[in-house]
Amino acid sequence: MRELLAGRRKALGLTPTIAPEMAYPVRHDDIETVLAGLQQKPQNPLYVGGKVVPRTVSHIRQDLLNQLRQLAPEGKLPSLESEDADTFDLVGLLFDSLLKEGRAPAPFGNLMSRLQVPLLRVALRDKSFFTRRSHPARQFLNAIAETGTYWLDGSDEDRGLVDKMQVVVDRAAQEYQDNVDVFDDLLGELARHMQTVV
Repeated sequence: MRELLAGRRKALGLTPTIAPEMAYPVRHDDIETVLAGLQQKPQNPLYVGGKVVPRTVSHIRQDLLNQLRQLAPEGKLPSLESEDADTFDLVGLLFDSLLKEGRAPAPFGNLMSRLQVPLLRVALRDKSFFTRRSHPARQFLNAIAETGTYWLDGSDEDRGLVDKMQVVVDRAAQEYQDNVDVFDDLLGELARHMQTVV
């Protein structure tokens, strides 16, 4: 998997441009601290070509590295360890795939963007996020993606469902620290609401 990701980065011209002697390897604890701060902040709109676009994991990574520059010794640039860089890439690919498959209206993209930081934190902490289908955070992400894709069509009738999805996504962003049980609780809350919609 690592070789595939390295090959993809090379093909896209995303290989690191920091010379080894200039690199400051970022500690895992520092990544966690910065991401925890980003998770609690409201996301500012991101404009590309005059249009508002959803934030991606690449934008989050850039925000992270910008903040980590403050911790780097003078003359050095923060650099993610290869395992952490791979995790960012995999989470980014996962969200890109879910958003491309989704045919739901704009609120869905905003909800998915809001989940990126908490799920990055989960994946960085627990590598089974990628391999265990029953992982609570994976199940929660899948439920949000499926609900947005198959239930939302942009009509006024969607308002109640969009509101409920907003509540559970906001709670995920506010409440997740290091216990994935919060995703089980929120998944149950969404499932109970869906039973009233069906």
